[in-house]
Amino acid sequence: MIEEIFNKDKTTTKAITQTGGKSGGVESTWRKRSIALQGKIDSLVQQKNILSRLEEFQKLEQNWDGYNADPLSNKALEFANTVAKYLISAKVKIDFCAPMRNGGVQFEFNLGKECEVEVHPNGDIYFLTYDEAANLLNKERITLEQIQKHAKQAL
Repeated sequence: MIEEIFNKDKTTTKAITQTGGKSGGVESTWRKRSIALQGKIDSLVQQKNILSRLEEFQKLEQNWDGYNADPLSNKALEFANTVAKYLISAKVKIDFCAPMRNGGVQFEFNLGKECEVEVHPNGDIYFLTYDEAANLLNKERITLEQIQKHAKQAL
């Protein structure tokens, strides 16, 4: 399932790139360079924001939500940092990043479907997809290597 989602987004990105510079000439070249540069800047800003949020999550203590939520585990934070870097390098716009009550971290993004990556306190990682009505379509356990592989393929 994760392969389908990443490959679909890759196809969409290629189509946009291929049709984006129809005017040709110097204007088209500068426009492409400007868009590429803006994409790199946006990616760096997003990475800084996400990594800053993850640093803030480290400060959470037992009962941080008032309902006895666990502090985030070191393993979850370490893996979440890696997951964030892989997603951002694949130009995935992370819409939401939050601590989970069980001591893990959750990322939400859209790749043609609503997607979520959950990093659990023990280091287990799950990839979830939802339909438009927020019904769970698929939940599968994945590895950091799978995320890295599919993130690289999406470029």
